[in-house]
Amino acid sequence: MKSLSQLINDFFRIIIWLIKAIVSSFFKIIGGLLGAIRSRIFIKKFRETEVFLVNQIEENLPEVPKIFWKKYHRVVLRIIYMVIVGLTLLNFARCMYKPEVQSIGVIIDGDKIQFTGVNKPLNGMRSKPIEVGAQPVLVLPGRLVWDEEKTVKIFSPFAGRVQQVDIQLGQQVTKGQTLAIIQSPEFGIVQTDAKKSELMANLARLNLNRAKELFDQGIIAKKELDQVSTDSLQAFAEYDRALARMQSLGAINKSVDQRFQLTSTVKGIVVERNIYPGRELGIDLNTSPSFVVTDPSNLWAILELSEVDIGRFELGAEVTIFNNTLPNEKLKGHISRIAEFIDPVTRTVKVRVTVPNNSLKLKAEMFIQAEIPLSHVDGLIVPSKAIVLIGDSHYVFVEIEPNQYIRKKVRLGTQFLEKTEVIEGLYASEKIVFDGALYLNEILRTQSKTSNNPRQHSLSKYFEKIKADIVLFLK
Repeated sequence: MKSLSQLINDFFRIIIWLIKAIVSSFFKIIGGLLGAIRSRIFIKKFRETEVFLVNQIEENLPEVPKIFWKKYHRVVLRIIYMVIVGLTLLNFARCMYKPEVQSIGVIIDGDKIQFTGVNKPLNGMRSKPIEVGAQPVLVLPGRLVWDEEKTVKIFSPFAGRVQQVDIQLGQQVTKGQTLAIIQSPEFGIVQTDAKKSELMANLARLNLNRAKELFDQGIIAKKELDQVSTDSLQAFAEYDRALARMQSLGAINKSVDQRFQLTSTVKGIVVERNIYPGRELGIDLNTSPSFVVTDPSNLWAILELSEVDIGRFELGAEVTIFNNTLPNEKLKGHISRIAEFIDPVTRTVKVRVTVPNNSLKLKAEMFIQAEIPLSHVDGLIVPSKAIVLIGDSHYVFVEIEPNQYIRKKVRLGTQFLEKTEVIEGLYASEKIVFDGALYLNEILRTQSKTSNNPRQHSLSKYFEKIKADIVLFLK
């Protein structure tokens, strides 16, 4: 017992010594600060710093600001000091200010929720009136491609070496204009065959004329004339075949030079060029076209339509096309084709839209979005995020009064974009909760519901429990 009293006595002595040491050190620090203030050391250092700053600013300023600084630098410094002192006092006041803590209570009565202890709307709870009627818009992703009805991919029908390229990318060309010249031994064989067939046809014509003269004079028989006529017809047919092939290639049967002229078959703009002088072209390896010529004033937009949206619009429907890189360029197009099958991988249907591009700002392979207006909806429209799904039923929260809400069961209709049609359960004059509906539903789910004796839940009961635990511990 004596040792315990001695221990307590020593403990209090240590506490008293520690308090005296802290008080003594505090007074020593205060005394040193007062002594420094009396000796004007701080004031002197501050003045020296201020003079140095004034001189540095004056040396580095241009001529006109330097005159103003020399004349009014004291006023400017006083304003700066006042601002610094004001901000310091304001910060100190903010640190000392302790806002009043409000205790927010929740009263639950069936599907009704009421917040007490607060007059203004709670943060995160927002309501708005119900809309009546809306024009739904279907938004589909897609990309732009060249109009295939006005686009030609030009390949070389012969293997060989590119000798000359006369057309540059983006250049306007006409039908039949030469794009490139290819040195091709294969084309030389075609030229040789055409030349041979021409000579054989001329020879057959001479033989036929001579045979007719001899037959008229009775020198040869009718049988011999028929044989010459048959041989001549074969030669003429071979020449016609060779000439038709040359004409289909756009070549002229003049001489055998093995120089094939690759020409454009349509009028348009060269939007793709994949050859250059010296390149070897092979028929088996030539998978990409040498040139692509098209009319870029018209494009196709290929859209991806989900299978759940099939049947919501028809051919010829107007479409608004826009691209993120050109936010101000919104063009109108029309649906020209809807695919007859669903892609088994993406589960989407391809939709083709004809898009005018007179400004030539839209480019092929651009990613775009398309807005397709659907039929007008006349029912009540609410935001989709205001709807809460519980089991297989849908609910919304309606604001009765400020900070007082009720949950209602609804039946949904058409769904589009971020809005949904409600066909049963609401009135047009009500206000719907579109932010905070999940929070309200969580309160109803976790709190017990008593319709006859609603309980008030407040933060104060938790503080009372803590207080009771402290009292029990001290006893």
